[in-house]
Amino acid sequence: MPEMITSWIANKAFLVRSDGKVLFARDSGKSDGHEHAVGRWDIPGGRMDIGEIDMQAALRRELKEEAGLELPDDYHAEYISADLVYREDGSYVCMHYYRVPVDEGFEPILSSEHDEFVWVSVDEAKEKLNLFPSFRNAVDAYVARYVS
Repeated sequence: MPEMITSWIANKAFLVRSDGKVLFARDSGKSDGHEHAVGRWDIPGGRMDIGEIDMQAALRRELKEEAGLELPDDYHAEYISADLVYREDGSYVCMHYYRVPVDEGFEPILSSEHDEFVWVSVDEAKEKLNLFPSFRNAVDAYVARYVS
C-alpha cells in the first residue's frame, strides 16, 4: 500500500485596487511552520482549518485575519489558478488563488504573520520582491489573465 502524504488546502487572494496595484505581505516567520519564510513576500490567505469545507468561507476568514478585509458571507472571489506545493517539512499544500477587487481606501491591518505590506504591480513584485519560488506560477497566471 502506498504511503499517505500530509497535505493541506490553502486559499490566497490577489487583493487588487482599480489602479492595478496588488497587496503583497512580507512573512514575519512568527507562525508555526513559517520559520523558513522570514522576509518572503506573498499575498494574504492561508490554510484551511480542520473541519472547514467551504473554500470561499475559508478565504474570507483568512483575509479578515491576515489583512483586516471583511467581506460579506455571500461574497465569492474570482478563481484564478491552483498549484501543488511541496514544503521543506515533506508536506504538500494545494494552493488556490483568487482575485478580490478592493476599494482605493482599503488599508490593510497587519497580523502577527506579516511585518509589512506594500501595494505594487505584479510585474514590480516579480522584479523587486523576494517572492516564494512556488508562488511565481500564480503570479504568472495572474499576469496572463489580467495584465495587458
